Amino acid sequence: GYPPQYARVEVPLHIVPSSGLGKACLESLIELPKILCQEEEEEYKKATADPELDLITKLQNSSVFTKSLCHIMEVMHGPLIQSLESRLEQNNAKIAELEKRQAEIQKLIDRN
Repeated sequence: GYPPQYARVEVPLHIVPSSGLGKACLESLIELPKILCQEEEEEYKKATADPELDLITKLQNSSVFTKSLCHIMEVMHGPLIQSLESRLEQNNAKIAELEKRQAEIQKLIDRN
């Protein structure tokens, strides 16, 4: 099946459930949209560097750049913000639950 320079190797994969986002994962989620926007900006600058461009081409390049940034916002930032807001609600609910439990335990301690 495989050419002699290639060999199939089975790599074990273990998926471990996590109750939250790690710091590295969160930082990556935040950095990715920034990197994508920087790439778009670099390409826009390359496309508009020629001083001989006519007005229509400049407008077209600007509109494509704007559309690309809006797409990044829609695809990356929107779900990220929704996810973080959802996580905040879960955290606030957990805090309220723990505070209630703490108050119950304190009442039991005070009775004894």
